Amino acid sequence: LNEMLERRVQAEPDRADYAVDLVSSLWRMADIEPDNAKTHLTEALNILRGLQEQERLSPVDLDKIAALEQRLDALAG
Repeated sequence: LNEMLERRVQAEPDRADYAVDLVSSLWRMADIEPDNAKTHLTEALNILRGLQEQERLSPVDLDKIAALEQRLDALAG
């Protein structure tokens, strides 16, 4: 699923909604693959930060950045 979403994001980089869909998928993958959670969550956070820097992140999705940061901090111990 992630590969398909990544291809969609690459094919249509102007579609922020596709990137946010990928973030959601990566977040779920962190739950499914706890050994790879840090990698998945870091990728998701980088996507959101990129969208925010480009001023393409919806205000509805801004809270996801803080939530991902908290989750990554919790993993770091």
